[in-house]
Amino acid sequence: MRIRTQQLVFLTMIVVFLGGCSDFEAFFHSEDKAEEHVSQAKLLMEQGDLAAALEELTKAIEAYPAYAPALITMGDIYRHKGDYDQARVNYEAACDADPYAFLPHYNLGVTYQALAELAQSPQMSQEYLQEAVFVYIRTIALKPRSFDANLNIGACYFQLGKLNQAEQTTRQALQIDPRSPKANNNLGAICESKGDYDQAIHAYKTSIEIDARQGNILLNLGTLYMRGEKMNSAFYAFRTAAELSPQDAAPWRRMGTCLFRMKKLDEAVRAFQQAIRLDTSNPQAYRGIGVICMYQFLIDSTRTDLRDRALQAWRFSLELQPYQEDLAQLIDRYETPETKLAARTIKLPPTTLAAEIRPVVNKPKPAAKPVVEKVAKTPVKTIETRPIAIPVVENVVKTPIKTIETRPIAIPVVEKVVKTSIKPIETRPVSIPVVVKVVKPAIKPIETRPAPAPVKTRPTAPPVRPVETKPVPVTKPLAKPTETKPATTPIEPGRLT
Repeated sequence: MRIRTQQLVFLTMIVVFLGGCSDFEAFFHSEDKAEEHVSQAKLLMEQGDLAAALEELTKAIEAYPAYAPALITMGDIYRHKGDYDQARVNYEAACDADPYAFLPHYNLGVTYQALAELAQSPQMSQEYLQEAVFVYIRTIALKPRSFDANLNIGACYFQLGKLNQAEQTTRQALQIDPRSPKANNNLGAICESKGDYDQAIHAYKTSIEIDARQGNILLNLGTLYMRGEKMNSAFYAFRTAAELSPQDAAPWRRMGTCLFRMKKLDEAVRAFQQAIRLDTSNPQAYRGIGVICMYQFLIDSTRTDLRDRALQAWRFSLELQPYQEDLAQLIDRYETPETKLAARTIKLPPTTLAAEIRPVVNKPKPAAKPVVEKVAKTPVKTIETRPIAIPVVENVVKTPIKTIETRPIAIPVVEKVVKTSIKPIETRPVSIPVVVKVVKPAIKPIETRPAPAPVKTRPTAPPVRPVETKPVPVTKPLAKPTETKPATTPIEPGRLT
């Protein structure tokens, strides 16, 4: 009986072993088949036939549903096509199939960042960024020395407003690769948001020293210089950025703001006009031109054409970007019934509007000649001089003030020369004669120079400044095969490995 029982157990073991071998062979056969489909799919991807590649990957997953390389490759294709939801599904399945693999976790984090950028609401964007942080924490645990993972999680923390964590993880990325221009740029953006402008300037400069062909970082650096009232440095930074990116309107727009603050109004208008030529839907450029025209109208209230052009530019800026409450208040403040009627009847295209708005370069209206009291003559030795002619002032000087036009006159021989002390009288936009008092100082020879510039009056109205644009760090993950565009915000996560 005992021997018979042992025989039955032995026979059962043989049957189980033979059945297990069959399953074992089937397992290896399905994995080999799935691997062949994945290899064929990668060849098709190199040829650009993504549809055929997806068919091969579908066959691979049918042969072996938990084959992680097939799921990862399919996720890469969907991410390349912009279908981030389907890519997320494939990457999550790959993470479940191989929980200790670095690549599917990293790609899943990059996908969550892309979904956050495309989210329809800020709340949804925050949720996607939080998911990306959780995935990157797992990714860094699998590979602590991953530069891209540390850089990307720093970008997510930055967008979530967690600046201390963002700075910490970005510095960890810099410890891995101190010569990375992107990491130095991200650190500069984080320090700028924290108000540490010296550290931000140092980080931006380090990034530019590593790679000088970074126009977006030059924009950030120039903006910081403007904030610190270093206008010349800011201007050179913006000009270099414009040279590096000749088709980008942002350097010209910021250059226009910088030149306005330097009181170089003609050059500022030309910079804003160049920005409009490059991008006709740029609301800040129209706003800047309107500010300059209104500023000059406040200096010379007789130039109602400048007021009309300013209102016209501001209205167009509001059409492009409706939520500018301060601009709407300015329009209500300076608008008249005539300008309202013109706004309803005259509609100009962007290019025409940009061409029509110009700085003050017209000849000013003749101003009243100043009245000078008669000077009593005293018998003195005559000084002989040659009469000279004073040329007519044709153009308005660059400083925003009213110019008094003069006519050519001949300077006669003066028997007695005295110094006069002329005090400017503050006036409103109309011209008021200036009264000159005469004293008896020592006699000096007359120099043959053009007559001194007439007295200029300053306006009492406050200047209007264009709105400065804060740098927007680049938040796109650096993942293959798509490239991230340069931005107004230069935080740039690492790229797909």
